[in-house]
Amino acid sequence: MKQQSKVHLYYLIILILFVFSGYFIPTSWYENTYFELFFSQIALLMIPTAIFLLFNKRHLHKYLAIQKLSMQDIIFIPFIVLPLIFIGAFFNSLIVFLVSSWHGPVYAPQYAIDTTLPLLPYIIGMAILPGIFEETIHRGILLATYRKQGKRFAMITSALLFALLHLSVANLANTFMLGLFFAWLVYFTGSLLSSMYAHFFYNVFIVLSEYLITSEKMPEYLSIDINQLLSLIPFTLVAALLWFLIFSLYKKSHPPVTLEPGRQALRSFSTLLQTDGFFTICLIFILSVNGFLLFL
Repeated sequence: MKQQSKVHLYYLIILILFVFSGYFIPTSWYENTYFELFFSQIALLMIPTAIFLLFNKRHLHKYLAIQKLSMQDIIFIPFIVLPLIFIGAFFNSLIVFLVSSWHGPVYAPQYAIDTTLPLLPYIIGMAILPGIFEETIHRGILLATYRKQGKRFAMITSALLFALLHLSVANLANTFMLGLFFAWLVYFTGSLLSSMYAHFFYNVFIVLSEYLITSEKMPEYLSIDINQLLSLIPFTLVAALLWFLIFSLYKKSHPPVTLEPGRQALRSFSTLLQTDGFFTICLIFILSVNGFLLFL
């Protein structure tokens, strides 16, 4: 079996686990906060990934491009990520507005943080573990696998799969945008640690905001009217300008590190279907089933 097909099979297993595990696990188990925090990261991501890497040791150097981060990386990355939180919120709101205008309120279950519990388990379960395992999968294994098809193809495809794995229509734009930025970071720094660091900072900011500001659970169905959407535009423009300035300074702060060069970029994403049609068909089928169930 070709290595790319092995990666596709591995990712399909993870996607199947994410989509269908909730239908077989008793609801009462999710009432335990610690089970809800750690189950998906450990059972659905860590264990399959550890098994995959164990049986593909000769590709570890390619999948886990680990280099020490520079001081510029450590300083600049959090300040670049921060405006993306507000930019992503606008695009999420735009999707909710468009979908709710056509279909009705969008199903978007939110996780409520229990402020009576210690903060540390939330940091570990919602920031540290996702930063490690989700990045190892998407910016490690998948990005390296698609690198032969070209940098842009690898970045976009890994970001798209990252967004789809979160199984949330309301959060689709934000996770895709973050996936692109995280992939760019890996290319720019030559290190998977950069995307792990950025992912951790983004998630820990969200966790701290919810833990310190509010513990109220958001409604599971969201809808936004045009006035609410328009009110977000000024804040989004300011965040975008701030992001551009900091991002430009960061790019000038040190030269990029070049990863292993890939072949010429493929002309279209139909190549994914041509190179591994089984993966594409299964991916579309699984997501279609899940999307249908979400809209019920």
